[in-house]
Amino acid sequence: MKLILVLLMVVSMWRFVPVHLANEYLQCTEYSYVTVKHGESLWVIAEKYVSNGKDIRELIAAIHQLNELDSNGNLIPGQVLKIPVLASL
Repeated sequence: MKLILVLLMVVSMWRFVPVHLANEYLQCTEYSYVTVKHGESLWVIAEKYVSNGKDIRELIAAIHQLNELDSNGNLIPGQVLKIPVLASL
């Protein structure tokens, strides 16, 4: 019974871990800069930069946060985006 209680506490505390600690892209020190072209979306841009085996949604979230985009993630042609790049091992 104590074990179940401890496990429930650990699982419930997990939601309080800051998102930026879980997203490797937000810990990057290397960046590329991209000028948005007409018709491009965050998804299209992120596809070009996502690291192998990584979830593209994490990169999109990082781009969104780093560039302080509006809640819809609207892009404007000519806008320059800072794209985090994970270091290759």
